[in-house]
Amino acid sequence: MTEDQYEDSTLSVNADTLTIRGYYFPWFGAKRVPLSSIRIVTRLPLTTWGGRWRIWGSTTLQYWANLDVRRTRKDTAFTVDIGASIMPFITPERPDQFERVLRAAVPAVPFVVKS
Repeated sequence: MTEDQYEDSTLSVNADTLTIRGYYFPWFGAKRVPLSSIRIVTRLPLTTWGGRWRIWGSTTLQYWANLDVRRTRKDTAFTVDIGASIMPFITPERPDQFERVLRAAVPAVPFVVKS
């Protein structure tokens, strides 16, 4: 893996695609997001009522969380606006590295940090 790539057990970023594993229910299929379709990326803290216990799916249909059985032990999430009515909600294992690689891959895309 090079400096312009990111990979963990649930996500990968390469030169042109964000791949979100375990996205589709019930088939565990991956969602492949062309980097060119990303409009806004938001970084937010995981809290008890803010997604930490959402292992897979959604309750609001505004966001869809990929399958991540380790999410309960993580502190940071990202939403990715791709212009669809439902935004992917993802929790990389190394959020700082993920953000750095994604920012470099899509420099024109705004990144928002919520606290």
